[in-house]
Amino acid sequence: MLMRINISEALEIAKADSVSVPGNRKITVEWTGHYPCLCHGEWIITIGGEKVDLPEGIVDSPMNTAGVYQTWHFGEDWSEEWESYSDGLDFEDWVAQAEWLKELNLSGPETLDLYTQISEQDWRHNSCGGCI
Repeated sequence: MLMRINISEALEIAKADSVSVPGNRKITVEWTGHYPCLCHGEWIITIGGEKVDLPEGIVDSPMNTAGVYQTWHFGEDWSEEWESYSDGLDFEDWVAQAEWLKELNLSGPETLDLYTQISEQDWRHNSCGGCI
């Protein structure tokens, strides 16, 4: 998955927008969906060993991080045709639109770590081909 993040810029933005927390807490991110039904799952995020209660509409949806995703459709002869496309928000825009992040009181590096881990597992509907 291709991500375009200027790490130095992202850290500065995150530091300015985040509450300072002593030390970095361990963050884990898991999307429970998998082939053949990638779109059926939920985000499980833990920070410092505590599970984050994600808002409804976020817990089971794509997180809209920037990346290259796949989509498929049937061709003329009913063959499966795959196409790649770029979609999602870069770090700065994602942090600005994710209101639920403010409640987590993350430090700048923690916010960047969370974004990076989510983007590694982020998905889009129609991207795994399980519904073919």
